[in-house]
Amino acid sequence: MQIRVSYLNVVTLDHGDDAASRLQTATAVVDGGYVVEAAIDLLDTGGVGTFHGVDFQVNDATPGVGGALGTRTSVRTWAEPTGVGYQTTARWGVAQLLAPPFVPDPDVELSTHVVRAGDTLTVGLTGYLPGSTVQLQLEQLTSFQWGHKLPVQLAAVTVDGQGAATVEVLVPRRTHLGPYTLAAVSGDLRAGEPLSVFPGGRGHR
Repeated sequence: MQIRVSYLNVVTLDHGDDAASRLQTATAVVDGGYVVEAAIDLLDTGGVGTFHGVDFQVNDATPGVGGALGTRTSVRTWAEPTGVGYQTTARWGVAQLLAPPFVPDPDVELSTHVVRAGDTLTVGLTGYLPGSTVQLQLEQLTSFQWGHKLPVQLAAVTVDGQGAATVEVLVPRRTHLGPYTLAAVSGDLRAGEPLSVFPGGRGHR
């Protein structure tokens, strides 16, 4: 099919009217020119890693005078060098669809925000770099003047290929009571949730 999108987002198609419902376009005029974006659902022929014959062409034109049609003044193509790629696929390029880049967005979820020293809680991690190691630690709030001065180390967790993990961690029995942040740190990536620690009862480790 051939898809044409003007800088004002006027869309026309040749030999592809059945694809009109699967096509999304957007345009914007910017300093020095314009931007055109297009997306089309390839149904069962798409997917990460698939290859597709395609070409892209940009036409600039000079407006007509007195209602006359404009004149094409320049053409830039991606693969097909003659400007008549709409007549044959022989000189199209080949594009491979790739997965979108991973953007870290670290987040921590706790099964509870109140725990007794010596008890465990479940920590869920998402948005870290795939396969990276995340250090879980208790950090006292700055307004809390006594007790631990250094973070209480809980566990080092290796996240999966999606940057996620779920783990149970033990709050040491000797942890001082008070308000903390349960922080999950991996390099420059950091997330945290508030956690209050209360004294443990008899029988707690």
